[in-house]
Amino acid sequence: MLPYCWRCETPLSNHELRMDDDTYAERQDPSVTVRFRLETGEWLLAWTTTPWTLPSNLACAVGADIEYVVVAKDGERYILAADRQGAYERELEGAAVTGTLTGAELAGRRYERCSITWLIRRTRSG
Repeated sequence: MLPYCWRCETPLSNHELRMDDDTYAERQDPSVTVRFRLETGEWLLAWTTTPWTLPSNLACAVGADIEYVVVAKDGERYILAADRQGAYERELEGAAVTGTLTGAELAGRRYERCSITWLIRRTRSG
């Protein structure tokens, strides 16, 4: 017999069964937003809590039904999820929305991968 979580639809381990309600503590994980240059010239903004995986990434994930906006600032164009614009209000202050597209329209686009040298340089310079 195997204990089962009906909400998660997964089996439970002995470790999970012995946990108290206060075992999980709220915490803030560090995260970064990275920009990838698309072959069409725009920058795709991607958020991650695992930046050490970036040099080996082979793709950026987009939601097919999610609406994305193209914003222009200082001669550059950036693409990000429309619902996330508010999170970047300070960085994109003065930017103008120049278009919208869906994740399905972004699927298959190529971008320049970031290099480990770039990541190290950015980490050191802040």
